[in-house]
Amino acid sequence: MSGPTPRKVRSIALLASGILAVVGAAGCGGSGSGGSSTAATTTAHLNKKFVVDPQNKSIVRFGKPASEAEREAASAVLEPNLKARQEADWTEQCATLSKFVVNQVKKEFKGKTCVASIESAAKPLAKSKPARVDTLGGPIDLLRVEGPRAYALYHGTDGKAYAIRMEREPGGDWKVGALVTTDISPTAAHPGP
Repeated sequence: MSGPTPRKVRSIALLASGILAVVGAAGCGGSGSGGSSTAATTTAHLNKKFVVDPQNKSIVRFGKPASEAEREAASAVLEPNLKARQEADWTEQCATLSKFVVNQVKKEFKGKTCVASIESAAKPLAKSKPARVDTLGGPIDLLRVEGPRAYALYHGTDGKAYAIRMEREPGGDWKVGALVTTDISPTAAHPGP
């Protein structure tokens, strides 16, 4: 039996949850939009388009919708990230992660490289496969931005709604700000009583 391996998988899941919690706490200050009719219309459209669990409404309402160019730039980073994660290409996945996430991964695994840390946490690959599935079937549907932080929102190939944190690096490039996507569908957070 591989006793330590499930612990490592749980560690990376906890790390991902911790990163989402840290980032979520940093981003819960409100939308910051000026109340223009365009922003209000877009938000109303989003609430219909992304039916989410009530706990996740702050993600859908985070910041304001990004421009088409920003959405495409973020999507161009997220698509290879999720594909690399699914295919266990840790080098490619690490190359698409934000510096913050890379540093958190190294810290969690006490100085190991990002690649070695994620590889270690994902073993055995058969057990981590469900968490590594790439549900993005094309470009993201929406990017909600506030300053250097954002959430990429998309409807997955499995019919569920997903969000993943994105971060704009100092040079202006978008990077992925989490190791895992978050299922924000209504039944995701509260499967039962």
